Amino acid sequence: MKPHISLKQLKVFVAVTQHQTLTAASDTLFLSKAAVSMSLSELEKQIGHALFDRVNNRLVINQEGQKLLPLADELLSRSRDIESLFGDEQSYRGVLRIGASDTVGNQVAPFCSAIFATNISIGLSSCLSPTPL
Repeated sequence: MKPHISLKQLKVFVAVTQHQTLTAASDTLFLSKAAVSMSLSELEKQIGHALFDRVNNRLVINQEGQKLLPLADELLSRSRDIESLFGDEQSYRGVLRIGASDTVGNQVAPFCSAIFATNISIGLSSCLSPTPL
């Protein structure tokens, strides 16, 4: 049976190589320690080799893991490239206009400005007025 390696397994593998413990890797990936352990075990089983040596509660990448690491990094990088290539078409574009009274606007405008400052595809136009325009 040929191995079916997932990007998730490769992400787990790379995170474990960077952090050397399942706990630290799980925190970085926002997964449970058990999920990280299971994913890593499945990857090792599918490949047919241990990728780490267990030394004093640390996972130290071994020779087999060293062979896999540059390939895993490359695949994950290409995956990010694909996501960014097609991700822009699905993002929101345009201008959002918000009108509000001074009282509400003074509370909401800074919050909205901070959110939209991180997304250059959306412009924010606001008008604060004590009376309707």
